[in-house]
Amino acid sequence: MDKSGARWNITRDTRFLWVLLAALMIGGVAVRVYRLGGESAWTDEIVSLRHLNAPSLAAFLRGLRYDDPPMVPVYFTLQYLWSCCVGSEIAHIRVLSVIFAVLCIPATFLLGKRLLDGPAGLIAAFLVSFSFMFCRYSQEIRMYSLSHLLILLSAYGLFSAIETRKPGYWALHFLANAFLLWTHLMCVFFIFVEGLFLCLFWRRNLRGMMKWGAAHLGLLVPSAVWVLFMDFDRLRAAANYIEAPSILSVLQIYLMRLSGLSLGPSLFYVGAAIGAILFFAALWLPFSYWRYGTTLEDTSGARPGVSRDYAAFFLVLWLVAPTAILVFLSHVWRPCFRDRYVFHSAFAFYLLLGGTVRRAAASSRTVLAVALLLAGLFVVQHVTITRPFRPNWQAAISCIQENGSHNDPVLVPKWCDAQALDVNGKAANFANPVSIENDGTILRERVNRAIKEKERMWVVLPLPFSGLLLTEGPQVKKCPIEGRPNLMLYRINP
Repeated sequence: MDKSGARWNITRDTRFLWVLLAALMIGGVAVRVYRLGGESAWTDEIVSLRHLNAPSLAAFLRGLRYDDPPMVPVYFTLQYLWSCCVGSEIAHIRVLSVIFAVLCIPATFLLGKRLLDGPAGLIAAFLVSFSFMFCRYSQEIRMYSLSHLLILLSAYGLFSAIETRKPGYWALHFLANAFLLWTHLMCVFFIFVEGLFLCLFWRRNLRGMMKWGAAHLGLLVPSAVWVLFMDFDRLRAAANYIEAPSILSVLQIYLMRLSGLSLGPSLFYVGAAIGAILFFAALWLPFSYWRYGTTLEDTSGARPGVSRDYAAFFLVLWLVAPTAILVFLSHVWRPCFRDRYVFHSAFAFYLLLGGTVRRAAASSRTVLAVALLLAGLFVVQHVTITRPFRPNWQAAISCIQENGSHNDPVLVPKWCDAQALDVNGKAANFANPVSIENDGTILRERVNRAIKEKERMWVVLPLPFSGLLLTEGPQVKKCPIEGRPNLMLYRINP
């Protein structure tokens, strides 16, 4: 174990770190609220948005539970109460998630400071502030940013409790996990990571482990009852689009998504190469502790209680285990893996990367230069990538209203697309669209009928829907609308 050096003290340099952290939070707010009003609500978000007009919180949660069986109520309770205060405008509702996401920046710094040291935590906070993917999830009208914050608080409470043995930190850890289980069910695998770490590196404290296990068993029982009363038929119908992940898709998550890079299709391989370099650089930290111990220059200072080599291996478990478990379950049980379920592992990735830079750096100037370079990479993404993070339903609605009438028939591939247009178009008095349920025959019949009867009609297709794409002609005009994914808008105008 690495126990050289001295604990990081509150010095002038530490105060400088707090000043930089404050600047990071300001920058984090800026990139998260930029173009916030131009982001349309997408499929997952409209599930809760369409129930916000419920007369009571209980009615809201009942309707949401019917449409989204695996939901758990903590975030959505806060969302309903928030909408009662600020209204149901999409941009206003997004602010709640942004608040939780911005709080993740200092939480990342504090966890990094606890596990490694201040500069390593600051580098990780840099990356969280400007990561393109974190900014996207920060704006989601979903539970992700709150679950991220609770995960950071849980880890901080756990390691602070082990170091200081103060009951308050154990209470923080326990309460964070209690709320975490009722914020996102998939976060149970992070609690599994904490338990696995304690079994491997805290096994001498058998009494403490038994208390931890008993307390969390008490947390898991109510969650298990909640799951047992879930409507599994509706769940299977809603999740039938999920496929078992391939090796390539898992590599893409680690090389592109967790690294926060999104350079576009034309620079895919460049982004993958940069992601691979960052990923292997992050893994160098635990390897260096295992291979070299304290023989390498280490200016970060040792930590009493939990040594940094143990902390580094905890971060590796956090980085790998949730993804490995979901991939395994997807192949032996049923597909249940989505990258957003394990994106919290990016915190471990950034903390490992910060620790690597800090351990190898010769001076604080080097640390700051590397951090600024990485943050600059993310800033470039935000400047150069101008399309929205989500399908731009608002632009499609505006185009239809400018060139037609809100009473014109609008066809979309699936019922969830119809709901997206409906929710995003309510303020514009937009007519209810019609779903063709991915049936190309129905689409072409409706188009031919509109041409024959000289009826103006619109078709909105989220790409890729190659089997449904129409051929442009004198009576069929198309207009691509950029977003993630792009939309193809067709105007049938005989």
